[in-house]
Amino acid sequence: MTPTHIAPRPLAASLQLGRDLLIMALVTILSDLVLAPFHLSREGLVFRLYVPLRMLFLVLVATVLLRRDGESWRDIGLTRPRRLRMLPVWVFGGLITAYLLGGTVALLLLKFAHLPLARPDKILHLGHGLGEYLYWIGPVTWGSAAFGEEMLFRGFFLTRFLKLLPATRWGAGLAVVMQAVLFGLMHLYYGVSSGAVLAAIYGAVFAVIYLRSGRNLWAGILLHGLIDTIGITLLFLRLVPA
Repeated sequence: MTPTHIAPRPLAASLQLGRDLLIMALVTILSDLVLAPFHLSREGLVFRLYVPLRMLFLVLVATVLLRRDGESWRDIGLTRPRRLRMLPVWVFGGLITAYLLGGTVALLLLKFAHLPLARPDKILHLGHGLGEYLYWIGPVTWGSAAFGEEMLFRGFFLTRFLKLLPATRWGAGLAVVMQAVLFGLMHLYYGVSSGAVLAAIYGAVFAVIYLRSGRNLWAGILLHGLIDTIGITLLFLRLVPA
């Protein structure tokens, strides 16, 4: 039997995908560099407005690039899951996987790489007030992180990498790794071990769940929001050990 021939992607289309990825990556990195100084204090109205507005701006830029390609967020997964009953399975399965992988890597970093794990209570500077907690849970956790980052990294970056790379297992694997690395770099201001490495691990878990759940964003959005909600709540209640 003659093997099925996969027609190569036209050069112009590949160049446009590469250009879109480069534009989005540069905009994301530049916005991250602007945000980094604020993470030293995490105080003030400018910081509180900048965090959610920054992600809104990034999503709008990605929306423009998608529409230029004739796509919408619905086309790349922001729609009702086909198998709604499997949604809790993906979310809680991803939660266990993320914590197991994250915890294992954290121990390895401490033991072999001698990279210190930063104290989250010192990074976030979470206050005691209910308004402070609601700010972190609302516009930051569910707005910027859960919806914004999943739409940007799994919805935009991952799907662009998948289109640009060969439609094979290793191509999909490489796409998962590439967006995970980019996701980790976005969290570098938290430090190498507590920020970039662990974020990259979580980014890979989110990407695999996105692919396994039929390229739907909702499982990743709920999982991402749940992980950050648990973390912020533990910090707020001072239940995270130093």
